[in-house]
Amino acid sequence: MPTLVKGRRDWPAILSLGFNIDRNGKRRKPVWISIVTLGILLPGFAMWGLYRVFTTPTGIGLWVLAAALYLFTMFGVTLGNHRYWTHRGFEARFPLRVVLAVASGMSVEGDIQGWVLNHRATTASPTWPARIRTRLTNTRGGGGTRAWCGRRAYGCSSSTSGRQDTRCTGT
Repeated sequence: MPTLVKGRRDWPAILSLGFNIDRNGKRRKPVWISIVTLGILLPGFAMWGLYRVFTTPTGIGLWVLAAALYLFTMFGVTLGNHRYWTHRGFEARFPLRVVLAVASGMSVEGDIQGWVLNHRATTASPTWPARIRTRLTNTRGGGGTRAWCGRRAYGCSSSTSGRQDTRCTGT
């Protein structure tokens, strides 16, 4: 049974499905900008766009533009995020890095560093030393800050107490 707050139903608690309690047992406050954006605006614009696709006459130029923008953002993720920033599969000059970063940003898959960290963590080889695999999988869970060691596939993290972790020397 939902809890009552001042004689009314507690709708944030009902709609959160139990995800409104943080790690410390405290109740989280709703982030209304996210609720409005993801719960009202995004579905509203999607429905409006779907309606417009079937009711608005369009020319071939619009469909070519849509396909070109799709390909541009796809190359931003596959060529930029994956091959260049994650695996360093090739060397790129500054103008190409800017174009790949813009294309990656247009794909709306988050920041480049977060994408690279997530990809490296999820594709860590079981043959890598355990300390490297552990560091890669603990980057999103509040395990301290992350500093990349050049072109290596792992980085050095500082602990939450502020000391530098001496086990990760970048070797």
